[in-house]
Amino acid sequence: MTAIGIDLDIGDTVRAIDEILARRTSAETTVWDSLRDELDAIAQTTMALDDMYLSLLTEIEDIIGQPEPSAERIAGVIRQGHIYCSDRKLLGRLIELRSAVSVAAFHEDLKRRRYREISSTLRSIDARLGTYIVRLRRFQNGEDSEAQDKGSRWDLKRLLDLLARKASLGLRADDDIPSMQACEEAIRNFDGALSEDLWSLIGRARQQLAMARIR
Repeated sequence: MTAIGIDLDIGDTVRAIDEILARRTSAETTVWDSLRDELDAIAQTTMALDDMYLSLLTEIEDIIGQPEPSAERIAGVIRQGHIYCSDRKLLGRLIELRSAVSVAAFHEDLKRRRYREISSTLRSIDARLGTYIVRLRRFQNGEDSEAQDKGSRWDLKRLLDLLARKASLGLRADDDIPSMQACEEAIRNFDGALSEDLWSLIGRARQQLAMARIR
């Protein structure tokens, strides 16, 4: 299996977002053209974050399935996992993008009744993105782990912590590091519904913006 590179994925995503948002600097770009780009950037960022999370879980699952897991491979996934759990670049981008959506949702140009649906959709995106940001911030701050009984729920951070403890004690072929069942539970516990709801709303907003003539 090809080694994962969360550090590279984050860098690639940041560059892709910057390229999308660079289009806003054109002299002919309107507020609503910029908003379309910002919505694209939100979708790309959240998709990338979700894909990285699941790729780490998949890598851990594959490692666990090996009869004698490689210490080097375990160290690699721990290192990349810690980057995902601590790097704030994409979190910062999402916070900036949410601010732009929030401003647009209450823009003076949308006060007329004909733009009610667009305004409502943008406000829903603002709310869902706010929830996504809070969840990501809590995860990166370790607040979820502190707030719940660690024995009650498996997630990426708990699996990484257990792998790190096992690695520090030295690995043997008969070590349960951790069980396949624990990894399966972590994958099942991943909540993709929030992201899917957000992407659906973004698609709706783009359609509404394309159909409307906002002046």
